[in-house]
Amino acid sequence: DVHLYPARDNRILNFELSGSHIAMGALIENICIAATAHEQVARVTLFPDASVQHLIARIQFEKSEVTQDPLYDVLSLRCTNRKPYQKRELEEGVLEQLLLSNTSDARAEIKLVTDKREMKTLADASSVMERVALETEPIHKLFFESIVWTPQEEMERGMGLPIKATELPPPIQLLFRAIRHWKIANILNYVGLSLTASKANAATYATGSA
Repeated sequence: DVHLYPARDNRILNFELSGSHIAMGALIENICIAATAHEQVARVTLFPDASVQHLIARIQFEKSEVTQDPLYDVLSLRCTNRKPYQKRELEEGVLEQLLLSNTSDARAEIKLVTDKREMKTLADASSVMERVALETEPIHKLFFESIVWTPQEEMERGMGLPIKATELPPPIQLLFRAIRHWKIANILNYVGLSLTASKANAATYATGSA
C-alpha cells in the first residue's frame, strides 16, 4: 500500500496536495519499472479504499517472465535538474512522444506550449510565487525553514531542500543566508529585491524549450 502523509510537506506551497500526488505517481511508476528487473509485474489499483484517507494506491506483484524495462538502469541516476535551460528547440518528434506518453484513463491531460509569447506570459505568472514568498512573512518563514544549509543538517533532518541543490550561483546562495532572516529580506524588498528576483526567474523560465 502507498500512503500519503500530508504533514511531511508544506500545505501552503502544496496546494490541495497536488505536488504530493504528482510525487506519488512518480513513485508508483518507479515501482512498476523496478518490478520488471525482479521478474515481477506490478498491478496498480489507485485509491482502492475510500474509507482510508490518503491511501493512494495498492500494488500487487505477480511473478512473470516479463522483459526488464529499459528505464530500470537509469532509476538510480535520476535527479532533479535546476540548472538554466539550454535555450534550444526540442528535437523533432519529442513533443509528439511526450503527448503520447499519457496513457491514463482521461483523468490527466498533457498540454505543451511552444509559442514564445505564450511562454513568456506563463513564465511571468509562475514567477509571481517568488515575489509573494519574499514579501509575505508567513510564507517566507515556511520557505526558508525548508532549506537545508549543511550536509550534516541534511543527514539529521532527512528532508528539506539542500541549498546546493538549488543550483543558485554562490553569491546568491550567500544572499539566501542573509535573507532567510525576515527583517533583512523585508528591508531589501523596499529597494526591489522581490521584484528583481521575480523578473530574473521569469526570464529563466521563458527560455525553456516548451
